[in-house]
Amino acid sequence: MKQFEGANRAHRIRLLPTAAQERAFYAFARVARWTWNIALKSHNSQVEKWQAEGKTGAAPTIASLIPVFNVGRKIFAPWTSDQGHRDCWAEPFSDLQKAFAAKRAGIAKHPRPKKFSAPPSFYVANDRLSFKDVQVRLPKVGWVKSAEKLRLEGSIRGARVTRDGAGRWFLSVQVAGVAIEATRGTEVLGIDVGITNTITLSTGETFHAPRMSKRERARMRRLQRSVSRKYEVRKAKRAAVRAAKGDLSNVKTSRNEQRARRKVGRLHARIADRRNDWQHKTTSAIVRRVAAIGLETLSIRGMMRSKRKGQARALSDIGLGEIHRQLRYKANDTKVFVQNFARSYPSSQLCSACDRRQKMPLGNRIYRCPCGLVIDRDVNASLNLVPSAWRTTRGTGPSQDQNAEEQAVTSLLVAQSVSAESAKRPRCSLVRT
Repeated sequence: MKQFEGANRAHRIRLLPTAAQERAFYAFARVARWTWNIALKSHNSQVEKWQAEGKTGAAPTIASLIPVFNVGRKIFAPWTSDQGHRDCWAEPFSDLQKAFAAKRAGIAKHPRPKKFSAPPSFYVANDRLSFKDVQVRLPKVGWVKSAEKLRLEGSIRGARVTRDGAGRWFLSVQVAGVAIEATRGTEVLGIDVGITNTITLSTGETFHAPRMSKRERARMRRLQRSVSRKYEVRKAKRAAVRAAKGDLSNVKTSRNEQRARRKVGRLHARIADRRNDWQHKTTSAIVRRVAAIGLETLSIRGMMRSKRKGQARALSDIGLGEIHRQLRYKANDTKVFVQNFARSYPSSQLCSACDRRQKMPLGNRIYRCPCGLVIDRDVNASLNLVPSAWRTTRGTGPSQDQNAEEQAVTSLLVAQSVSAESAKRPRCSLVRT
């Protein structure tokens, strides 16, 4: 058993607030949403003005809004001091800076205002947090019961309170410097993911993710139709009030519609919890047994845009992107070597025995090569994804007495020294026809 320190982790704990505490949570989230929208609108106005003036001078920043906002909030919005706390109007500026940084990096679009119907959430800084057994102390609400105690030991950086579609409240605690104890195995595996077989290992093992049953899918359709009918009634009422030039604020979501939405949210939450539980247990079991893994880089967005009937729904049920994310960060925690294959690498088209390439339509589940190899297409792809440094010695890897750094460096050097001729050698001892 080895111990690796310095990991940053988040522990998601379910909160069990009283009715009064839940009302306070909604108020905190309202202040945070209001602050975000005000900051975003002000920043957009400043940028438009700066661009209209020919971009003369320094570009406006979000940080320059904070002093003006603090003064204006106390004068024009004193209610925020009663309904919120310090972090409710301070953290949205930091979140907005991160959102614009993600936009500049090309990984997100321009930030948008948060609607009233958005899931409520607010931030709590580390100096306002306290933990005692199964209780959490939050500002202005005192001690809140939780479903479990904080399991991670380290430096608490902060936390965020959120509510999901099922009406459950959660506290996501950010902890730095977490010591992770884990054993590293000796196997070297290629890992292929897909729809038919969610995870396929180069040993031939397959894992299948839980999916929505026909009964659950029928219940989901029935509940969503119920929500849609109630929404259409409210929409018609709003149109009538708007035509009469009345007050639209009087047309609110009915309790029946709120109840129907909660039913949909609870069903979604049960399915998501089941999928998340399977993903964590399966990825942890795989990482514990390996010394190195090979993963294929996937374009999940491109796969979701496929016009094949049912493919996008099947992909969303499985969560392939989350499986890859968990495999990578858990491998990084235990110092397991990970070789990422390019998106263009034809793992399904190459023969794992002779490297011959041939077209493989998605409907063809068996790979047949002229060299005599007959094998399942997913197993063949996983064999092609075995890290290149170990392809001539499948199932073996560096000795256990090597530390993680030596293993990674050694495998990279070996991978660079593998010649094209050695790469053509048969890489498996499968039964041939």
